[in-house]
Amino acid sequence: MKNLFLTGPVGCGKSTSIATALGEWLKEAGGFLTIRQKDDSGRAVAYWLKRPDGSDGQIILNYSAKPYTMHLEVFEGLGIQLLEEARRFDFVILDEIGGFEVLSDAFAVALMELLRSDIPCIGVMKGAGPASKMIQKLGLGDAYVQKAEALRRWMQEDENTLLYECSQFDPQGLSLAREWVAEHIAK
Repeated sequence: MKNLFLTGPVGCGKSTSIATALGEWLKEAGGFLTIRQKDDSGRAVAYWLKRPDGSDGQIILNYSAKPYTMHLEVFEGLGIQLLEEARRFDFVILDEIGGFEVLSDAFAVALMELLRSDIPCIGVMKGAGPASKMIQKLGLGDAYVQKAEALRRWMQEDENTLLYECSQFDPQGLSLAREWVAEHIAK
């Protein structure tokens, strides 16, 4: 399989499995990471879009005050830039997709071009449960649901993509990520 995406509930180890499997190769990847910023009590207050090496971060979601603020423009700027630059890398990490960024037609086009290219991708697809919570928190409507479901359906139907549903602390997710690394990076 060229593309591997893990999906499932929050906290089941999707991103951790991928980071563990990639190890030091993580910094060699194209693409992006979505980084959660927590307050002193451990509550998420913001999410950032960053390069895999941790640079060029921009806030994409701010939970620190109500109403919550989505920054779709970050995906239409830095996000598209990172997807386009990813074509120069041997492999790509997309951690995570399937969030409100699917509302950007320009980002969605750049994402599909990358997923259909010959470059192997590994990442996280927002699970249905976390997506429903996001819909409520951010007041997202039918347009979001339709676009996120279309992306999920494409991943399920694409012969070059495995969308694996992780359960809580699922060792199979880590095993699949390690197999992907062995096939595409550690040759």
